[in-house]
Amino acid sequence: MAKHILIIRPSGSGKTYISASLRNQGVNAPDADLVDGLSGWFGAAGKQVTYPENADKEFLDNYEFLWDKNFLSKFLQEQENDIYLFGMSGNVFEIIDLFDKVYFLKTSPEILAQRLRHESRENPMGRTDYQLQNALNWAKEIEERAKKLDIEMIDTNQAPEKIFSKISNDTNESKKCVWIGIGSDVQKESNLYAECININKLLSERYGNSVRFSEVEAPHLNFYDLDVPKNNLNEIVLEISKIASDTRRFNLQIKTINYFPFGLFFIDLENIPALSNLHKNIVKTASPLKENCICEDYLQPHRKYNSIQKSMLKLHGNPHVLSQFMPHITLGLVRNQNLQSIQKEIKPILTETMLKVNNIHVVVEENEKRKVIANFDLK
Repeated sequence: MAKHILIIRPSGSGKTYISASLRNQGVNAPDADLVDGLSGWFGAAGKQVTYPENADKEFLDNYEFLWDKNFLSKFLQEQENDIYLFGMSGNVFEIIDLFDKVYFLKTSPEILAQRLRHESRENPMGRTDYQLQNALNWAKEIEERAKKLDIEMIDTNQAPEKIFSKISNDTNESKKCVWIGIGSDVQKESNLYAECININKLLSERYGNSVRFSEVEAPHLNFYDLDVPKNNLNEIVLEISKIASDTRRFNLQIKTINYFPFGLFFIDLENIPALSNLHKNIVKTASPLKENCICEDYLQPHRKYNSIQKSMLKLHGNPHVLSQFMPHITLGLVRNQNLQSIQKEIKPILTETMLKVNNIHVVVEENEKRKVIANFDLK
Protein backbone atom coordinates (compact mmCIF):
# COMPACT_ATOMS: atom_id res chain seq x y z
CA MET A 1 0.00 0.00 0.00
CA ALA A 2 1.35 3.41 -0.99
CA LYS A 3 2.50 5.72 1.78
CA HIS A 4 1.16 9.29 1.96
CA ILE A 5 3.74 11.77 3.24
CA LEU A 6 3.06 15.48 3.75
CA ILE A 7 5.86 18.03 3.85
CA ILE A 8 4.50 21.32 5.22
CA ARG A 9 6.31 24.46 4.18
CA PRO A 10 5.74 28.19 4.57
CA SER A 11 5.96 30.41 1.48
CA GLY A 12 9.60 30.90 0.52
CA SER A 13 10.91 27.71 2.15
CA GLY A 14 12.12 26.32 -1.18
CA LYS A 15 9.48 23.64 -1.59
CA THR A 16 8.91 24.46 -5.28
CA TYR A 17 12.61 23.90 -6.05
CA ILE A 18 12.87 20.84 -3.82
CA SER A 19 9.74 19.12 -5.14
CA ALA A 20 10.63 19.91 -8.77
CA SER A 21 14.15 18.55 -8.29
CA LEU A 22 12.81 15.31 -6.85
CA ARG A 23 10.21 14.94 -9.61
CA ASN A 24 12.97 15.28 -12.21
CA GLN A 25 14.65 12.31 -10.53
CA GLY A 26 11.55 10.12 -10.66
CA VAL A 27 10.15 10.73 -7.17
CA ASN A 28 6.38 11.15 -6.82
CA ALA A 29 6.70 14.57 -5.14
CA PRO A 30 3.97 16.95 -6.36
CA ASP A 31 3.77 20.60 -5.41
CA ALA A 32 0.29 21.00 -3.89
CA ASP A 33 -0.07 24.41 -5.55
CA LEU A 34 0.10 22.67 -8.95
CA VAL A 35 -2.56 20.02 -8.23
CA ASP A 36 -5.64 21.25 -10.11
CA GLY A 37 -8.75 21.35 -7.94
CA LEU A 38 -6.99 20.99 -4.59
CA SER A 39 -6.71 24.57 -3.36
CA GLY A 40 -8.00 28.09 -3.62
CA TRP A 41 -8.69 31.37 -1.81
CA PHE A 42 -12.01 31.42 0.06
CA GLY A 43 -14.00 33.97 2.04
CA ALA A 44 -16.02 33.38 5.20
CA ALA A 45 -19.10 32.45 3.16
CA GLY A 46 -17.14 29.75 1.32
CA LYS A 47 -16.99 31.62 -1.99
CA GLN A 48 -13.81 31.06 -3.97
CA VAL A 49 -12.03 34.13 -5.36
CA THR A 50 -8.96 34.85 -7.46
CA TYR A 51 -5.85 35.97 -5.60
CA PRO A 52 -4.86 39.49 -6.69
CA GLU A 53 -1.13 40.08 -7.16
CA ASN A 54 -1.38 43.29 -5.16
CA ALA A 55 -3.39 41.66 -2.36
CA ASP A 56 -3.64 44.12 0.51
CA LYS A 57 -4.49 43.90 4.21
CA GLU A 58 -8.22 43.87 3.56
CA PHE A 59 -7.95 40.87 1.24
CA LEU A 60 -5.52 38.86 3.39
CA ASP A 61 -7.57 39.52 6.54
CA ASN A 62 -10.81 38.32 4.91
CA TYR A 63 -9.76 35.46 2.66
CA GLU A 64 -7.87 32.27 3.38
CA PHE A 65 -5.91 29.79 1.25
CA LEU A 66 -7.52 26.36 1.82
CA TRP A 67 -7.34 22.77 0.60
CA ASP A 68 -10.40 20.68 -0.27
CA LYS A 69 -10.16 17.70 2.09
CA ASN A 70 -12.53 15.49 0.09
CA PHE A 71 -10.61 16.19 -3.11
CA LEU A 72 -7.29 15.49 -1.37
CA SER A 73 -8.55 12.21 0.11
CA LYS A 74 -9.57 10.95 -3.33
CA PHE A 75 -6.32 12.21 -4.87
CA LEU A 76 -4.23 10.30 -2.33
CA GLN A 77 -6.24 7.10 -2.80
CA GLU A 78 -5.50 7.21 -6.53
CA GLN A 79 -1.72 7.12 -5.95
CA GLU A 80 -0.14 3.78 -6.87
CA ASN A 81 3.29 4.69 -5.46
CA ASP A 82 4.39 6.47 -2.30
CA ILE A 83 3.61 10.18 -2.56
CA TYR A 84 5.51 13.07 -0.97
CA LEU A 85 3.18 16.09 -1.14
CA PHE A 86 4.81 19.49 -0.62
CA GLY A 87 2.50 22.32 0.38
CA MET A 88 0.71 24.47 2.92
CA SER A 89 -2.82 25.75 3.50
CA GLY A 90 -4.79 27.53 6.18
CA ASN A 91 -6.52 24.28 7.12
CA VAL A 92 -3.53 21.95 6.76
CA PHE A 93 -3.56 20.93 10.43
CA GLU A 94 -7.18 19.77 10.06
CA ILE A 95 -6.14 17.53 7.15
CA ILE A 96 -2.98 15.83 8.44
CA ASP A 97 -5.00 12.76 9.49
CA LEU A 98 -4.99 11.78 5.78
CA PHE A 99 -1.23 11.23 5.91
CA ASP A 100 0.97 8.48 7.32
CA LYS A 101 3.73 10.92 8.26
CA VAL A 102 4.10 14.71 8.33
CA TYR A 103 7.26 16.86 8.23
CA PHE A 104 7.84 20.62 8.43
CA LEU A 105 10.44 22.45 6.33
CA LYS A 106 12.13 24.86 8.72
CA THR A 107 13.68 28.01 7.24
CA SER A 108 14.99 31.13 8.98
CA PRO A 109 12.94 34.36 8.62
CA GLU A 110 15.90 36.05 6.91
CA ILE A 111 16.09 33.40 4.17
CA LEU A 112 12.30 33.38 3.80
CA ALA A 113 12.33 37.14 3.22
CA GLN A 114 15.11 36.85 0.62
CA ARG A 115 13.31 34.10 -1.29
CA LEU A 116 9.92 35.82 -1.17
CA ARG A 117 11.43 38.92 -2.79
CA HIS A 118 13.71 37.09 -5.26
CA GLU A 119 13.16 38.21 -8.85
CA SER A 120 12.95 34.60 -10.13
CA ARG A 121 10.02 33.75 -7.84
CA GLU A 122 6.81 33.14 -9.84
CA ASN A 123 4.39 33.06 -6.90
CA PRO A 124 3.16 36.64 -6.30
CA MET A 125 2.82 36.20 -2.52
CA GLY A 126 5.32 38.43 -0.73
CA ARG A 127 5.84 41.12 -3.34
CA THR A 128 4.38 43.99 -1.29
CA ASP A 129 5.64 44.99 2.15
CA TYR A 130 2.40 43.88 3.80
CA GLN A 131 2.35 40.56 1.94
CA LEU A 132 5.93 39.93 3.04
CA GLN A 133 5.24 40.67 6.69
CA ASN A 134 2.03 38.66 6.58
CA ALA A 135 3.87 35.68 5.11
CA LEU A 136 6.62 35.87 7.75
CA ASN A 137 4.06 36.11 10.58
CA TRP A 138 2.16 33.16 9.16
CA ALA A 139 5.35 31.10 8.82
CA LYS A 140 6.15 31.72 12.49
CA GLU A 141 2.60 30.82 13.53
CA ILE A 142 2.45 27.53 11.64
CA GLU A 143 5.94 26.52 12.80
CA GLU A 144 4.90 27.01 16.45
CA ARG A 145 1.75 24.99 15.87
CA ALA A 146 3.70 22.24 14.13
CA LYS A 147 6.05 22.03 17.12
CA LYS A 148 3.09 21.69 19.51
CA LEU A 149 1.87 18.77 17.42
CA ASP A 150 5.35 17.17 17.56
CA ILE A 151 5.74 17.37 13.79
CA GLU A 152 9.35 16.66 12.86
CA MET A 153 11.36 19.64 11.62
CA ILE A 154 13.70 19.40 8.61
CA ASP A 155 16.32 22.05 7.91
CA THR A 156 15.99 23.26 4.30
CA ASN A 157 19.66 24.28 4.18
CA GLN A 158 20.63 21.02 2.46
CA ALA A 159 20.32 19.36 -0.94
CA PRO A 160 16.88 18.05 -2.05
CA GLU A 161 18.38 14.54 -2.23
CA LYS A 162 19.37 14.74 1.45
CA ILE A 163 15.93 15.95 2.44
CA PHE A 164 14.28 13.14 0.49
CA SER A 165 16.69 10.54 1.88
CA LYS A 166 15.83 11.66 5.41
CA ILE A 167 12.09 11.55 4.75
CA SER A 168 12.00 8.29 2.78
CA ASN A 169 14.20 6.39 5.23
CA ASP A 170 12.34 7.66 8.30
CA THR A 171 8.86 7.02 6.93
CA ASN A 172 8.87 3.32 7.60
CA GLU A 173 11.82 1.72 9.37
CA SER A 174 10.69 -1.73 8.23
CA LYS A 175 11.16 -0.48 4.66
CA LYS A 176 14.56 1.08 5.23
CA CYS A 177 16.34 1.35 1.90
CA VAL A 178 19.65 -0.46 1.46
CA TRP A 179 21.90 -0.68 -1.58
CA ILE A 180 22.41 -4.03 -3.30
CA GLY A 181 24.71 -4.97 -6.14
CA ILE A 182 24.06 -8.05 -8.29
CA GLY A 183 27.02 -9.14 -10.37
CA SER A 184 29.55 -11.80 -11.28
CA ASP A 185 33.05 -12.11 -9.80
CA VAL A 186 36.22 -12.12 -11.83
CA GLN A 187 37.76 -15.44 -10.74
CA LYS A 188 40.60 -14.92 -8.25
CA GLU A 189 42.81 -17.53 -9.84
CA SER A 190 42.58 -15.90 -13.28
CA ASN A 191 45.16 -13.68 -14.93
CA LEU A 192 42.40 -11.12 -15.53
CA TYR A 193 41.88 -10.77 -11.78
CA ALA A 194 45.58 -10.07 -11.23
CA GLU A 195 45.59 -7.47 -14.02
CA CYS A 196 42.54 -5.69 -12.56
CA ILE A 197 44.24 -5.59 -9.15
CA ASN A 198 47.44 -4.16 -10.65
CA ILE A 199 45.58 -1.44 -12.56
CA ASN A 200 43.55 -0.53 -9.47
CA LYS A 201 46.73 -0.32 -7.40
CA LEU A 202 48.43 1.91 -9.97
CA LEU A 203 45.44 4.27 -10.06
CA SER A 204 45.52 4.43 -6.25
CA GLU A 205 49.25 5.08 -5.90
CA ARG A 206 49.60 7.64 -8.69
CA TYR A 207 46.22 9.29 -9.15
CA GLY A 208 44.27 9.12 -5.89
CA ASN A 209 41.84 6.40 -6.95
CA SER A 210 38.81 6.32 -4.62
CA VAL A 211 37.55 2.84 -5.59
CA ARG A 212 39.95 0.40 -3.98
CA PHE A 213 39.51 -3.33 -4.35
CA SER A 214 38.98 -5.52 -1.29
CA GLU A 215 37.47 -8.91 -0.42
CA VAL A 216 33.98 -7.45 -0.86
CA GLU A 217 34.71 -4.75 -3.45
CA ALA A 218 36.59 -7.09 -5.82
CA PRO A 219 36.78 -6.94 -9.64
CA HIS A 220 33.39 -7.92 -11.02
CA LEU A 221 30.87 -7.53 -13.81
CA ASN A 222 27.87 -5.60 -12.52
CA PHE A 223 24.46 -6.82 -13.74
CA TYR A 224 22.26 -4.48 -11.72
CA ASP A 225 22.54 -2.33 -8.62
CA LEU A 226 19.79 -0.39 -6.86
CA ASP A 227 18.30 0.51 -3.49
CA VAL A 228 15.60 -1.79 -2.09
CA PRO A 229 13.68 -2.09 1.18
CA LYS A 230 15.70 -4.12 3.65
CA ASN A 231 12.80 -6.46 4.30
CA ASN A 232 12.74 -7.46 0.61
CA LEU A 233 16.30 -8.82 0.60
CA ASN A 234 15.36 -12.45 1.31
CA GLU A 235 12.85 -12.50 -1.52
CA ILE A 236 15.38 -10.99 -3.94
CA VAL A 237 18.06 -13.51 -2.98
CA LEU A 238 15.59 -16.37 -3.44
CA GLU A 239 14.63 -15.16 -6.91
CA ILE A 240 18.27 -14.66 -7.93
CA SER A 241 19.05 -18.24 -6.84
CA LYS A 242 16.33 -19.47 -9.22
CA ILE A 243 17.79 -17.45 -12.08
CA ALA A 244 21.28 -18.81 -11.40
CA SER A 245 20.07 -22.41 -11.37
CA ASP A 246 18.52 -21.92 -14.83
CA THR A 247 21.47 -20.10 -16.44
CA ARG A 248 24.44 -21.70 -18.17
CA ARG A 249 27.97 -20.33 -17.89
CA PHE A 250 29.27 -18.25 -20.76
CA ASN A 251 32.29 -16.22 -21.85
CA LEU A 252 32.51 -12.53 -22.76
CA GLN A 253 35.02 -10.93 -25.10
CA ILE A 254 37.05 -8.07 -23.57
CA LYS A 255 37.00 -5.03 -25.86
CA THR A 256 39.22 -2.33 -24.32
CA ILE A 257 39.84 -0.06 -21.34
CA ASN A 258 37.67 3.04 -21.41
CA TYR A 259 36.54 5.82 -19.07
CA PHE A 260 33.59 8.08 -18.31
CA PRO A 261 34.14 11.87 -18.33
CA PHE A 262 33.74 12.07 -14.55
CA GLY A 263 36.81 9.84 -14.06
CA LEU A 264 35.61 6.24 -13.85
CA PHE A 265 37.92 3.76 -15.63
CA PHE A 266 36.53 0.40 -16.72
CA ILE A 267 37.04 -2.65 -18.92
CA ASP A 268 34.51 -2.55 -21.74
CA LEU A 269 32.89 -5.93 -22.47
CA GLU A 270 30.87 -7.26 -25.38
CA ASN A 271 27.13 -7.72 -24.87
CA ILE A 272 26.04 -11.09 -26.22
CA PRO A 273 22.51 -12.60 -26.09
CA ALA A 274 23.39 -14.81 -23.08
CA LEU A 275 24.43 -11.75 -21.04
CA SER A 276 21.57 -9.59 -22.28
CA ASN A 277 18.99 -12.24 -21.33
CA LEU A 278 20.55 -12.76 -17.89
CA HIS A 279 20.59 -9.01 -17.27
CA LYS A 280 16.95 -8.64 -18.32
CA ASN A 281 15.86 -11.52 -16.08
CA ILE A 282 17.63 -10.00 -13.08
CA VAL A 283 16.13 -6.54 -13.66
CA LYS A 284 12.67 -8.03 -14.27
CA THR A 285 12.94 -9.92 -10.98
CA ALA A 286 14.46 -7.29 -8.68
CA SER A 287 12.94 -4.08 -10.02
CA PRO A 288 9.37 -4.69 -8.75
CA LEU A 289 10.81 -5.18 -5.24
CA LYS A 290 12.54 -1.78 -5.08
CA GLU A 291 9.27 -0.04 -4.15
CA ASN A 292 10.05 3.67 -3.64
CA CYS A 293 13.76 3.37 -2.86
CA ILE A 294 16.24 5.40 -4.91
CA CYS A 295 20.03 5.13 -4.75
CA GLU A 296 21.44 8.54 -3.71
CA ASP A 297 24.54 8.02 -5.83
CA TYR A 298 22.42 8.14 -8.98
CA LEU A 299 21.06 11.53 -7.87
CA GLN A 300 24.45 13.25 -7.63
CA PRO A 301 24.90 16.50 -9.61
CA HIS A 302 27.83 15.20 -11.68
CA ARG A 303 25.65 12.50 -13.22
CA LYS A 304 23.96 13.54 -16.46
CA TYR A 305 21.22 11.43 -18.06
CA ASN A 306 19.38 11.36 -21.35
CA SER A 307 15.58 11.02 -21.44
CA ILE A 308 15.69 7.23 -21.67
CA GLN A 309 18.06 6.94 -18.72
CA LYS A 310 15.82 9.22 -16.65
CA SER A 311 12.93 6.89 -17.43
CA MET A 312 15.01 3.86 -16.44
CA LEU A 313 15.95 5.53 -13.15
CA LYS A 314 12.30 6.18 -12.38
CA LEU A 315 11.08 2.69 -13.35
CA HIS A 316 13.98 0.52 -12.24
CA GLY A 317 16.03 2.59 -9.77
CA ASN A 318 19.04 2.55 -12.10
CA PRO A 319 19.54 4.62 -15.28
CA HIS A 320 21.91 2.10 -16.89
CA VAL A 321 19.69 -0.94 -17.43
CA LEU A 322 17.99 -2.75 -20.32
CA SER A 323 18.53 -0.68 -23.49
CA GLN A 324 21.06 1.47 -21.57
CA PHE A 325 23.02 -1.48 -20.15
CA MET A 326 26.75 -1.33 -20.89
CA PRO A 327 28.61 -4.36 -19.47
CA HIS A 328 31.92 -3.45 -17.86
CA ILE A 329 34.34 -4.10 -15.01
CA THR A 330 35.12 -1.02 -12.91
CA LEU A 331 38.85 -0.42 -12.40
CA GLY A 332 38.92 2.83 -10.42
CA LEU A 333 37.75 6.41 -10.04
CA VAL A 334 40.06 9.43 -10.25
CA ARG A 335 39.32 13.16 -10.19
CA ASN A 336 40.87 16.18 -11.91
CA GLN A 337 43.35 14.19 -14.00
CA ASN A 338 44.30 13.82 -17.66
CA LEU A 339 42.08 10.81 -18.31
CA GLN A 340 43.30 10.16 -21.84
CA SER A 341 46.90 10.05 -20.66
CA ILE A 342 46.03 7.65 -17.83
CA GLN A 343 44.14 5.44 -20.28
CA LYS A 344 47.24 5.12 -22.45
CA GLU A 345 49.32 4.26 -19.37
CA ILE A 346 47.11 1.45 -18.07
CA LYS A 347 46.00 -0.11 -21.37
CA PRO A 348 49.19 -2.21 -21.82
CA ILE A 349 48.62 -3.87 -18.42
CA LEU A 350 45.48 -5.56 -19.74
CA THR A 351 46.41 -8.58 -21.85
CA GLU A 352 43.47 -10.92 -21.22
CA THR A 353 40.82 -11.15 -23.91
CA MET A 354 38.06 -13.14 -22.17
CA LEU A 355 35.91 -12.99 -19.02
CA LYS A 356 34.34 -16.21 -17.78
CA VAL A 357 30.89 -15.62 -16.25
CA ASN A 358 30.45 -18.49 -13.78
CA ASN A 359 28.43 -17.09 -10.88
CA ILE A 360 26.00 -14.48 -9.57
CA HIS A 361 26.65 -12.73 -6.27
CA VAL A 362 24.51 -10.36 -4.22
CA VAL A 363 26.26 -7.65 -2.18
CA VAL A 364 24.45 -5.42 0.31
CA GLU A 365 25.60 -2.09 1.78
CA GLU A 366 24.26 -0.87 5.10
CA ASN A 367 25.74 1.80 7.37
CA GLU A 368 28.53 2.32 4.79
CA LYS A 369 29.67 -1.31 5.07
CA ARG A 370 29.35 -3.89 2.32
CA LYS A 371 29.08 -7.65 2.59
CA VAL A 372 28.32 -10.56 0.29
CA ILE A 373 24.99 -12.08 1.34
CA ALA A 374 24.66 -14.68 -1.44
CA ASN A 375 26.76 -16.36 -4.13
CA PHE A 376 25.32 -18.82 -6.66
CA ASP A 377 27.18 -20.87 -9.29
CA LEU A 378 25.75 -20.99 -12.80
CA LYS A 379 25.11 -24.31 -14.52
